[in-house]
Amino acid sequence: MTQMDLAKRDRRKATMVLGTIEESLGSFVLENTANSDADESLGFSDVKIQDAVEEGYLNDIFQLAMAFSKGTPKSNSVKKLYQMFVDLDIWEIRNCCAHPNRPWRLNFWYKIALVAADDAFHDLGLYQVTAALASAEKGELTDPPEGWDKQYTRHLPNNLPPITELQITGLIGRDTELKDLKKIIENKRNNSVAIVAPGGFGKTALALQVLEDIAKSNQSGRWLDLLAYITLKTETWNGKEFITLEAGQEIESIEKAVADALSDILNEHIDDLDHAIEAFGDRRIILCIDNLETILRDDPLSFEELAEKLPYNWKILVTSRVTISNSYIYPLKELKLKGATHLARIYHKGKGGQLLSQEKYQKIAEDCCFNPLAIKMMVDIFLSGREFPDSINTAKENIASFSFSELLDCLSKDSVEVLQMMFAEPGVTRSRICQVLKLSLDCTAQAINELSNTSLITRVASEESEFYEINGSVRDLLLTDSQCQRIRTDVQNKIASHKNTARSLILQQAGSDAKIWYKSYIPLEIGDGLKTLLGDFPKIRFDTKHSPGNNERIRNTYNALSLAKDTFGSDCVFHRTYAFILEELQSFPDAEKHYHKALEIDSENIVTQYHLARFYHFKLSDYTRARVLSKSLIDRLDGLNPPNIDPAFRSTIYQGFFISSLYDGEPDEVLKYTKKWKEHSELRSLFGTYRASAFKRKVENIVDHDPDKVANYLTSAVRILEDVLRTDGYSKQAGVEGGKLIEEFEFCFCRHIYAHKYPELGKEILDFSDKHLRNIADLSPRLGLLPLIERMAGLELSDNPFKESKWQDLLMLTPTDNFCAPKDIKEKFHELSVDRFTTDDSGRRRLFLFASDAKGTQYFVHIHALEGKNHSATREDWAQMQLGTKIACIEAQDEGKAALVVKRAYLLV
Repeated sequence: MTQMDLAKRDRRKATMVLGTIEESLGSFVLENTANSDADESLGFSDVKIQDAVEEGYLNDIFQLAMAFSKGTPKSNSVKKLYQMFVDLDIWEIRNCCAHPNRPWRLNFWYKIALVAADDAFHDLGLYQVTAALASAEKGELTDPPEGWDKQYTRHLPNNLPPITELQITGLIGRDTELKDLKKIIENKRNNSVAIVAPGGFGKTALALQVLEDIAKSNQSGRWLDLLAYITLKTETWNGKEFITLEAGQEIESIEKAVADALSDILNEHIDDLDHAIEAFGDRRIILCIDNLETILRDDPLSFEELAEKLPYNWKILVTSRVTISNSYIYPLKELKLKGATHLARIYHKGKGGQLLSQEKYQKIAEDCCFNPLAIKMMVDIFLSGREFPDSINTAKENIASFSFSELLDCLSKDSVEVLQMMFAEPGVTRSRICQVLKLSLDCTAQAINELSNTSLITRVASEESEFYEINGSVRDLLLTDSQCQRIRTDVQNKIASHKNTARSLILQQAGSDAKIWYKSYIPLEIGDGLKTLLGDFPKIRFDTKHSPGNNERIRNTYNALSLAKDTFGSDCVFHRTYAFILEELQSFPDAEKHYHKALEIDSENIVTQYHLARFYHFKLSDYTRARVLSKSLIDRLDGLNPPNIDPAFRSTIYQGFFISSLYDGEPDEVLKYTKKWKEHSELRSLFGTYRASAFKRKVENIVDHDPDKVANYLTSAVRILEDVLRTDGYSKQAGVEGGKLIEEFEFCFCRHIYAHKYPELGKEILDFSDKHLRNIADLSPRLGLLPLIERMAGLELSDNPFKESKWQDLLMLTPTDNFCAPKDIKEKFHELSVDRFTTDDSGRRRLFLFASDAKGTQYFVHIHALEGKNHSATREDWAQMQLGTKIACIEAQDEGKAALVVKRAYLLV
């Protein structure tokens, strides 16, 4: 006999014996319910047990057998057989018997034989099973009843758990819901369905039963391939008490659980959800996630992202105590009076209780608010020996704890805080909630809608507005619940903080040197709500490489602003502040949008226009728009008589205009505005510096074809800058532009024609450079001092001071004298790169700087923390350091400042 023939024989033997087992168990159910009211005690009063057995499948018949034998000596034998079926996975063998195209495994027949040979069938009086086993062994095979192969458990592959006795009774009164939900799930337009109800309403039982019905339906194969079930339930009632269950409560745990479930169902190794989607994305799958509320409360976006990731062919069925966005919401209501009363009677009788009057059962249903779990809890407590009234009171306490206190736990954080806000301020409005709790209107509306779907609050609408109140019975619960007390304390603190923060921010800002054009400045004229919203804002450092603490403040402010867009959407300062934060987050299109929104609200706001011009220049490199905006702003300032504006702000506005004009190739614009530069007493240095820079810019494109103009422009530039430095001192701008002018001079006079034709000009600029270069280098860290000295010394000009020892000696102090090579450092180090030098009021380089590592983390470095190859860092070493100079950081500490403080470091070549 071939292997294929053996498989066919074993399949027929297994089919024969399994058919006999099902027929025998069906007879057992009918015999044990004859002349009794056990059908009513377990919720089958509306159907005939004969019909249930004839229409049932193997798992259903086992459930009936266990239910009807409960409390009898035969109960243990039925449970033993059921456990064997589970352990040996007889359900899968049953499917193979019914599907000839499924592969048959060698051990299947022996598993069936092992079950059929168990003494439990003798204990139950089901001798025909043993007889069928003996006949099969002899080869005396008969076919099972007609249609048996059409009635097989789990028509579709799945991992649904068996329906428990508690779940069976929990479905009493839910016939309509079962039919409705099945239609909703089968509707191809509904890819995501959520059963939403408080705890104890039977969401899990309903979901499992409808999925079981779908799995067993012969019609389901037309639109579905398999069902996968995972549970996140952490607590359940076992008939005596609440017991804790283990379940993952993070989205990663859900993804792993889905992958594991599909692995088990499909009998294939699946690494993770992405692997499952790639391998089985074309399968038609129902994914059931039971008790999703914790994820929805703690991380709702992660579930939305998970749902969007799933293939179109996959449906999601969710049970939850809280609503879910982008899903078909099926709210499960409490039972109606008839169903609740029937559940009380059936459950009581099923637990062995003596029959009570219909009025008693109706009172139980009413006192338990028609909650299925509350009814069963009350019956369990009553049967434990307590008096009837005490049982009801205890059940009320338990259901309050489970259905309502647990509901509070499962509400979103926003909803719980809004609830406590309503408790603290009866009649509170949405606007007040937004401002105190710092929630957007959308988040507030979502929280209120979530609360409105419960029995916790009442919505009251007046002609002027809408406000909310706590329901009377719930108020007592909130008053005594310890968790609510803690949250209420937090909300009360927020109410007090909302009143105090605005006052505190203004006092702090008044004591600082913050200027109105600083990005971190909070205008006094904005409302207290917006001031409170910007709690971290004054501490943010803008336009620098950010430290971890600064990044956190930026994120906090962004989150606060994002939540408040609807609340403060008509405020100019709000949109300008939002634009500042978006700039730091490199979201330039969004930043530009909010700048323009701010100007739409207040087109006369000088600060907003100033920052938008800087945004175009420094972030978008759109110098034309920056120049036009700055010019418009300057024209407005020039029209003020007297100019009622801080001189320092006026200076930075002009500086922005000059820089944009130069970058936009319009130096004549600068020359036009600076023609009378010596007459601007407060802005004399600024105007003179940029007038010199404009002449220098006019040189750049004509060096090789118009030497005479170049000489004229350089003459004007150097004489203006000499006047500025002599009269007004070394400003930062003068130092930077002076360095550029010297470099441009060297670029021109390295050509023989300039050195030969304009020696007097060469001498004048050499003297200027000799006089000012050291101070200019301190103010212009980007200037490569040593290479510039070397190039200047090479110019073919008489009496060149850069050939003298005072400059040549500097060239001998190369970084290799005291700067270390990485291999010379024996200790473990972290490489930093110099980002920024600082200057004092006179413009000289201070003895500390800022550097950053590869991740962008900021470090504060003082000269005293630096070591060299031969000795500690000197001022000469410090002068040779440039932007980009490397530092080997040995030790750094976080002292709560914007940057980590370097304690020990080495200079690197």
